[in-house]
Amino acid sequence: MLGRFLATLLFCASLGAAVHNTVNTWNGLLQYDEDWGYADIRTGAHTFWWLYAVKPANNRPLILWLQGGPGASSTGFGNFEETGPKRMNNTDNEATWSYLDDNQLARVNAQAKSCQKKVDQGQWKQATTCWGNMEDLIGAETGGVSWYNILKYGGQDDWSKKRRKRSAFTALNGLFNRHVAFYQKDALSNYMDTTVRDKLGIIPDSVKFGAQSNAVFNFQSEDFMKPNWDTVDVLLKNGTNVIVYNGNQDLICDSVGTEMWMARLTWPGMASFKTAAKVKFGTKSFPLAGFKKRHENLSFYLILRGGHMVAYDTPEAAVHIVEQILKDYSS
Repeated sequence: MLGRFLATLLFCASLGAAVHNTVNTWNGLLQYDEDWGYADIRTGAHTFWWLYAVKPANNRPLILWLQGGPGASSTGFGNFEETGPKRMNNTDNEATWSYLDDNQLARVNAQAKSCQKKVDQGQWKQATTCWGNMEDLIGAETGGVSWYNILKYGGQDDWSKKRRKRSAFTALNGLFNRHVAFYQKDALSNYMDTTVRDKLGIIPDSVKFGAQSNAVFNFQSEDFMKPNWDTVDVLLKNGTNVIVYNGNQDLICDSVGTEMWMARLTWPGMASFKTAAKVKFGTKSFPLAGFKKRHENLSFYLILRGGHMVAYDTPEAAVHIVEQILKDYSS
């Protein structure tokens, strides 16, 4: 099963001329081809793609990985830190694929109400700024809880070891540093701008890894706080298979908030989904790795021990989930 999953995670397709490589996985050695290039979006705008294809590629599903942020890089962080076949040192990725008391909570709740008011008034950019200030407030009141794993303090996890002084940045800068900049650690940026640049051979000299991320994040700042559950509603009503997964130690996209926006769905099957049994699942290392709930074309996975980056924090659980998705929806 792990071999089948890895094949799906390596973005399978038939290739012509391509680079050939191998990766040792939990299920043995896999051979794969890789290819890359630019796709023209419009005049002066291009997007880079990188394809991994396990051999043989016949009957293998295609998975497209798009990093969030907004403005983070699936080619960099997603590829070499989460789901790709190799790590930055060119080793194989075998898994390729509360701190508040009552007074403090009152201050955070007051800030949250202010942000909610701006959301209700449709002041999206101001709401994003308000949210950034609230994250700073929570960080101050908790002594720096990690936004990527609530069981750790900022600086103890791999994503917030670089502390930045709040006074030197605006709220939007702070949000960018907290939600996007961590994807571009110095080691990753150096690796992308040297080893990977030389390998790909098509990156213009004027393009530096991650240089556009801040601009992308700021341009989309009005979208940051906009609710998007209605889009999920449309997908479900159109019969599209929707899978929601959440790490229970994630504070950025926390489990309570995830369940709250899902409860707003007006999809006809939602009542049955709410009453569906929550089934536990396990992995080799953890007999209880998480829980799954499913009804028709909606599935929800709660991953224990997982933070904001599930594929990084709990690779075995991520493998299991993708295998299960393929099993549930392959017919």
